[in-house]
Amino acid sequence: MAKESKMSTRDLTTRTLTLRAATANEQDRSVEAVLATETPTLVYDWRTGETIEEILLVDGAKVGRQVPMLSCHSRWSMDDVLGSVRSIRPSGEELLGRLYFANDEISERAWLKVRDGHVTDVSVGYTPRKKIDIAAGQSATINGRTFTAGQRAMRVTSEWTLKELSVVPVGADEKAKIRGESDPAAGED
Repeated sequence: MAKESKMSTRDLTTRTLTLRAATANEQDRSVEAVLATETPTLVYDWRTGETIEEILLVDGAKVGRQVPMLSCHSRWSMDDVLGSVRSIRPSGEELLGRLYFANDEISERAWLKVRDGHVTDVSVGYTPRKKIDIAAGQSATINGRTFTAGQRAMRVTSEWTLKELSVVPVGADEKAKIRGESDPAAGED
């Protein structure tokens, strides 16, 4: 049975993704990335204390002109801001964007690691606005699509607000990557 919830018990949820440095632009210190996909990803449910699968519906993402790019979801200091993410847009089941690194010592270190392919992962920080929980082994139809939970409960987050994107050492969503030059959707903005 599906349960709908409009509010989260936490003010910010995070989800990790992966980058590829082949679209790095030295001139503006930027790189294209898949910020989120509709791939089921394991997340911790703070309400139940269990690990569940979550799907973020890309067409339910609310995004602004840009969001801050942070270091490992740390949001307590201006030094944690590595730059910003702009040109955020949906593309099928992916949310794409371009990461722009600031011109300071801390951001430079992160930029070089991303540009050189040593750091490949990002993680979205978001506020869920509308979500449906599906018990293990059950199905629910959401926005005309049927979702079925496997052995774990599943959460389909159909409305969410992107608050930040973090560069992180290890990501969770294997389909979210820094765009490679051979990727069909990797064109420059």
